[in-house]
Amino acid sequence: MKFQISVSETKSYETQFIVEKPEGMSQEWFDDIIDKVETECKYDNGKSVAYILQDKYGIKTVALGTNFPDSPTNSEIEITDVREAKDDES
Repeated sequence: MKFQISVSETKSYETQFIVEKPEGMSQEWFDDIIDKVETECKYDNGKSVAYILQDKYGIKTVALGTNFPDSPTNSEIEITDVREAKDDES
């Protein structure tokens, strides 16, 4: 007898990098930019955040973390469904 198994995977990545706030930029404006970029990059990754901060807003990335952004910090799986497979399913 054959079974079809469905698995849901969730992976989390934590990306760390250091940026330099341009001279003359207020802390309030810097915080507003961070909020905007979080919304803009909602479906991207940490590398995109660093790129947008620098390219669009002039906030320079001065250092990248060691796992930038290749290694997941958390991973979970959940078997969401097990059902009998039809003979013509492979």
